[in-house]
This record gives sequence, structure tokens and C-alpha cells, in this order.
Amino acid sequence: MRLGSGDDEKAQLGPVIDRASARRVDAIVEEATSYGTVLLRGGVVTDGPLAAGAFYRPSLIEVDRTDVRIVQEEVFGPVQTFEIFDDEDDAVTKANDTIYGLAASVFSSDSMKARRVARRIRTGTVWINTWGAISEDFEEGGVKGSGYGYLCGPRAIEEFQALKVYVEQDHTQSAH
Repeated sequence: MRLGSGDDEKAQLGPVIDRASARRVDAIVEEATSYGTVLLRGGVVTDGPLAAGAFYRPSLIEVDRTDVRIVQEEVFGPVQTFEIFDDEDDAVTKANDTIYGLAASVFSSDSMKARRVARRIRTGTVWINTWGAISEDFEEGGVKGSGYGYLCGPRAIEEFQALKVYVEQDHTQSAH
């Protein structure tokens, strides 16, 4: 992927929030090398014109366990885990084995199986045979530890509203 600043039209990936975050992401990836298989080892950009920024090259780590930091914490960097599962139930168990539930993707040539699995995954959004499709026409939000409201779509306006109910008894009418 081509890294670059937001004003670089050829850039495919921008920086993380700051240099401390880039180092934090790198530490999480480095720790994962002790329990996972590194398929692609990115890292902090340390040379060239981007070295002064907070740029991090993507990493892909295969992991067998879901109780590890790289699976259980939000990394907030270009890092992806690749998890192997034995069957559909194992895949769903692994997908749900985190306190977060923002989004997930299910890829399958069997659309009925993909929908069945998507229904069982506890996230606010599930993409089927795609990733990252977002539109202002439909809601975007999470559940569990990622459940802080919705953006876009008709329900998003509810995030800016407060419901108040008034109940008043008319004392001018006599009760019978």
C-alpha cells in the first residue's frame, strides 16, 4: 500500500494519530510475533520523507487463540489478524469472543451460509463478501463495547434528541 498524507491523491493509507500511537501499534505487533505467525510485518516508517510523521506499514498476523492482546484490544492501526477456524460454529464463537462488536465481514461463495453466519455474529454491521461499505443511507454503529450510538441513516437523528413525556391531570373536571 502506498502511504502518504491526506492531501496526496495517490496515497492509499494515511498516518495513525501520532508517533506515540505508531510505536504502540508496533509494540502490539511485536508482542504478537511470540504467539502468532507473521504473514506480513509492517512497522513504523523510519526513513524517507514520511519518517517525521506517524506512518505505519500494514501487518497481518495469523493467530490461533482469541484470548491474546491483538484480538482482544482495539489496535487502531493498519493491523489485521487472520484466524483459522474448524467449522461454522467455531468461526462464530471466535468472532463473538471479544468485548467489541463494531463490524465484521463474512466471505463465502454460499450466500445462505454467509447470511446464517452473519445473523449469529454480534456486531452492529456485518458485510457479506465485502468490507467497509458505508453509506449515509443506512445506520452505522456497534454493540457491546463498541455500542456508542449510530451514525447515518434515519436512527442517527435520535442520537441528538431527548424524549420527554408530559403527563398532566385536568383538575377542573370533577371525578365521578
